Amino acid sequence: MPKRCCIKPCCKYGVGKPYNIFGGFIPGPTGPKGEADKIVIGSVRTATSFDECAVIDRTGGPTHTLDFILPIGPTGPRGPQGESGGPTGPKGDKGETGPIGPTGPQGEKGNDGISDSIVIIGVNTLESDQPAEVVDNFTNNTHYIQINIPRGETGLQGEVGPQGE
Repeated sequence: MPKRCCIKPCCKYGVGKPYNIFGGFIPGPTGPKGEADKIVIGSVRTATSFDECAVIDRTGGPTHTLDFILPIGPTGPRGPQGESGGPTGPKGDKGETGPIGPTGPQGEKGNDGISDSIVIIGVNTLESDQPAEVVDNFTNNTHYIQINIPRGETGLQGEVGPQGE
């Protein structure tokens, strides 16, 4: 345990200040009231890192101009939604089409598809007054086609040909 000076003051306990043996300096008389220095805020800027934070006294007394370098704090909680400011304005005009963007990356290969097949199940001749039709019955990726065609009308009699030998 260090020794305490109690008879004569030493540098460890305050040069020229009397030290009380019961612990503590003996206060001297109160001096006259002095003039207070003034403080002026100079600049304030955001620090790029927490280590750069500082308060710099550019001028010293009696008027101190202080420059502050302060960190950005963490983002605070989201505030409540504000009240509606009034009616919604009219819809604006449609903007111009922007430029075509770059081609995106090729997608993954897809599964093989299933090919449809076609089977003609019949061709029928209908009476000439019936409409033509094609019926497609599709089952399990197969088209079963039935074609119905009307008979044409009898044509005009042709000219008699030359006699054969």
